[in-house]
Amino acid sequence: MPRADYHSDSEKVKTTTLDQFFAQSESAPPILIKIDVEGYETEVIASADDILSQPPIKAVIMELEGYGKRYGFDETMLHSRMIDYDFAPCSYAPFDRKLIVLDDNNKRYGNNLYIKKQNIGSVRERLLTAPAVHIHETTI
Repeated sequence: MPRADYHSDSEKVKTTTLDQFFAQSESAPPILIKIDVEGYETEVIASADDILSQPPIKAVIMELEGYGKRYGFDETMLHSRMIDYDFAPCSYAPFDRKLIVLDDNNKRYGNNLYIKKQNIGSVRERLLTAPAVHIHETTI
């Protein structure tokens, strides 16, 4: 008997973990990972111990909107886990090209930027020296 929430237009897709994907990949490990999986971020991070512990990774952008509750996840614990991996929560002011390190307890909703603490200086330098970008008649 089909489930009540089953949609006939749904499609099954193969999934893997970040650690498995990069262990099997011939490409270089990433320096930035963007995670937006509508509340399943806790499971993604739980399966990424190797990749988050390796030096190439400099930053993670993760959308945290409280959707993890639907799966029984506490996003405050997820934020703490990122701190345990030695990432610092940060904010970026694009018009000023400034990276602002936030207090570890300052979890925000929306896109959260985590920078590996050892890379904060090099990320700040990159932001200051990157070529200017023109957006809507504004130069950043």
